[in-house]
Amino acid sequence: MSNGYYSVEINSNSCIDTSECMSVLSVGLERNPVTGLNFSFYPNPVSGVLKVKSNSSSTNSHTLRLFDLKGRLVLNSIIEKKMEIIELEHLENGVYFLEFNGQFQKLIISKIP
Repeated sequence: MSNGYYSVEINSNSCIDTSECMSVLSVGLERNPVTGLNFSFYPNPVSGVLKVKSNSSSTNSHTLRLFDLKGRLVLNSIIEKKMEIIELEHLENGVYFLEFNGQFQKLIISKIP
């Protein structure tokens, strides 16, 4: 599956119903950053180690924060290199929001048993 517009079709006893088309972005383990962001991260979903790359030309440090769905801050880190490795093994499976210098992206943590 790749990025694009998708719908769901249900077929039951010769009755067919189709949902509205929905836009799907960042499916699977793609490394393509969302256009306009000054950072990229991968893999997403992540199972333990997240790689964060600053696309900024600035040599200043950057702030990376991770929030759970209740808005609680679960990670606060200073990024000082162009590429940083962040350990997330201590976090539970779920959906999180990653903030890098005020720009937000969804991050899914999915540990493989």
